[in-house]
Amino acid sequence: MYHLTRHLRVQNTAANLGQGLLRCLESKPLRDVTISDLHSATGVSRATFYRLFDAPEDVLIYLCDRYKQELMSDLAMQDFTTPKDLFLYPVRFAMKNHTLLEVLIRNHCGDLLDDVHDAAVSFFVKRFDLFQGFDPDELQYAQAIFHSMMTETLVLWVRRGRQETPEQLLEYTRKYNAALERLLKTA
Repeated sequence: MYHLTRHLRVQNTAANLGQGLLRCLESKPLRDVTISDLHSATGVSRATFYRLFDAPEDVLIYLCDRYKQELMSDLAMQDFTTPKDLFLYPVRFAMKNHTLLEVLIRNHCGDLLDDVHDAAVSFFVKRFDLFQGFDPDELQYAQAIFHSMMTETLVLWVRRGRQETPEQLLEYTRKYNAALERLLKTA
């Protein structure tokens, strides 16, 4: 858990610890990062760390919460005019923030990754009424399928070295959906 106030100094220290954690995670897994490692990377004292966070893992949770807040704020300001824009925006946002995505994947933090993407999926479903006419149970399944497709696509993109563009990922998704549609017609 983290305990942050809105004071600029506290926010700056938390951001500093977040960047320090990301630097530490370049050379070791999250489970091995210590408060001493964070002090060495940031100069933030042990006492200050414990005023703000309970453990290094909480710094990662804080980074994910900031990512999610930025994503949701950004999404609310977008004026999506086409379904293509709808698909490409979260992919581009994730690509822009690939360092955090890579850390979550490398450290097997799927629950944090899921939390971030759940918020985005819920936003899209509500804003664009993607699954109109679905009953509540069907809607849960539709959201789960959409969520898993987006998340796993980004995970694979990271594991393959972040080579593909958002447009290439969209094309792969189109091909997959066409193949799935053909399969379902024969089922």
